[in-house]
Amino acid sequence: MSNEINEASIVRASQDHLRADLDDATVLLHFGSGQYFSLGGAAMSIWQMLQEPVRVSSLLERLTAQFEVDSERCRQESLLLLRQLHDQGLLTVSSA
Repeated sequence: MSNEINEASIVRASQDHLRADLDDATVLLHFGSGQYFSLGGAAMSIWQMLQEPVRVSSLLERLTAQFEVDSERCRQESLLLLRQLHDQGLLTVSSA
């Protein structure tokens, strides 16, 4: 398993959290650290996609279509969020 996240990586939300979906945000409590996280907008959509294993390239294609955003901007911002989620123990990553 690799910690590096790229477009070929397969990612999924870890099971070490409690989730509450609100109208405009998803709130997460990480069991290990006790920290709370709030995800809104596109980050909330990404989190929903992460409930099943998904290849990053597929996730990016879906987001680009859903939000009608420039593909490079989508890639940069999504990879940043995925790396942050991984660093906080909220994301599992496997290589293709």
